[in-house]
Amino acid sequence: MELQAYICPSCRTRFEAPAVRARCPSCGRRVKVIGNIPEDLRFSTKHSWLRLEDGLARVGITDYCQAELGPVVHVDLPTLGKKMTFMENLARIDPEFDVGFGFSSPVSGEVMKVNSALWDSPELVNSDPYGDGWLILVRLSRRSEVEELLSAAE
Repeated sequence: MELQAYICPSCRTRFEAPAVRARCPSCGRRVKVIGNIPEDLRFSTKHSWLRLEDGLARVGITDYCQAELGPVVHVDLPTLGKKMTFMENLARIDPEFDVGFGFSSPVSGEVMKVNSALWDSPELVNSDPYGDGWLILVRLSRRSEVEELLSAAE
């Protein structure tokens, strides 16, 4: 039986187990498989990711976060030109069976582009969270904040 890689969202323990769902050996919490995490991403502790692209930062929510939310039915994105600060509430993501999730920006900067495809197809956040389901493109105002985010290995 093939082992799956897990990371516990509570205590951050990494472990391998043969099931799609497993219990963390450190704290006992049930966790889901973490899936493939692209190596070029940086992560906040609030389940957002960032990818640097030509001096800009593409931002979205993690695969773990979208799985916890369930089917996304609406995404409320910020306006172009909005200036934001680190961990400022930036967008609202509404899942089908729960209350909305306030998305926090992993960096400070200015919104240069929003993923308008999410207006008609919010389910992209679920089906491709690290690709077509991205939320915003940001011009960084404090590049040093990127280095404070977690790497894929962390």
